[in-house]
Amino acid sequence: SPGPGVPADNFSVRWTNTFRLDKGKYRFITETDDGVRLYINDRLVIDKWQTQSRRQHTYETSLNSGDYVIRMEYFDEGGAAFARLRVEVLKESGGPIGNIITCVPPQPQNYAWIKLYRLDGNNQWYSLGRGIGSVSASGFLKIDGLPVDENRFGGAGEPYKVEQWIDGKVARATGDFQRGEPIFRVRAFADNVTPWSCSP
Repeated sequence: SPGPGVPADNFSVRWTNTFRLDKGKYRFITETDDGVRLYINDRLVIDKWQTQSRRQHTYETSLNSGDYVIRMEYFDEGGAAFARLRVEVLKESGGPIGNIITCVPPQPQNYAWIKLYRLDGNNQWYSLGRGIGSVSASGFLKIDGLPVDENRFGGAGEPYKVEQWIDGKVARATGDFQRGEPIFRVRAFADNVTPWSCSP
C-alpha cells in the first residue's frame, strides 16, 4: 500500500513535478507492476495502462532548455506493486558517464529537490540546472547520464557537489571539499551513492 487508508491492491497513484532541463537528448524509463502512463507537458509519451508483471518501457526525445511538467500515473491490480521512473541524459559525444543514487522527499510537490554541481577549469563550482525531484513514493532518486572527465580526474572519478534542498533550504550536502565536506566522486559506469539514501 502506498499510504494509510489505501488498499494493498486495486489502487492508483499520480505523481507530478516540474523540472528544469538543459537542452539535449533524454531517455525516460518507467518500471512498473502493473500499468503506467507518462506525460511530458501533458503530452502522453508512454501508454501501458494494462495489467503486467514488473516491466520497463522507454521513451527517447530531444528537448530544448526550459521547464517541463512530468506526470506519471500508475495502477496496481493485485500482487506485487512497484513503480519507478528514471531519466537519463544521452550524451552524443559517447564520453564516459556515471550516475548518482540519492534520496529526496517526494511530497508535497516542489517541496524538495537535489542540486548538482561540477568543477570548472578554475576549480569553481557551477550548477547543473535548477534541481531534480523524485516521483518515487520512497524518495529514491537515480540521476543518470552525468559526464565524467577521466582525462582530468582519472579512474578515481570526477568530484561533484550534491545538495538536498527541503523547503527552500539546504538540508544535507556532500562533496564541497573546499568547505571541509568529504569529497564525493562520480565514477564512470558505476553507481555512486550519497551518504544519505533510501531503497527503490
